[in-house]
Amino acid sequence: MNGRAGVSGLIKICANSISFRHLDIEAFIRQVAAWGLDCIDFNLSHFTSREPEYLRRVKLASLRAGLPIGYIGVSGGFVGDEATQRAQVARAREAIDVAAYIGAPLIRVFAGSPPPEAEVWEPYFAPLVACMREVADYGAGKGVFVALQNHD
Repeated sequence: MNGRAGVSGLIKICANSISFRHLDIEAFIRQVAAWGLDCIDFNLSHFTSREPEYLRRVKLASLRAGLPIGYIGVSGGFVGDEATQRAQVARAREAIDVAAYIGAPLIRVFAGSPPPEAEVWEPYFAPLVACMREVADYGAGKGVFVALQNHD
């Protein structure tokens, strides 16, 4: 049974490439199609290139397999020192650029977790919100939404 048999077509079953790192991205697309799933999600780390020809090939393989691209995931979070935050913002912006090119409607990011020894979380919120705003504003300019994962 695939997601198409869901409640009035509202349930969509997808697979994320991060769980299938052992496959190259085109083999992953073929596997998801063979399972009869409804869409495909990629993690930014699974893309071996950002070159237009490579991204076109991934997009075309997804289209030929009948798999809309749900999102591009970005591992890591925005909690940390300024260098960590800037690196994560750069990864999120890169994911937005890839998403815009291949037609993914959104990217998925994590907030990140305070270190285990942190007694309060409040000092981590303001920098997190600033990073999220920056990324969301960049995404808005490219027509790509930014979704915050609900854990981590």
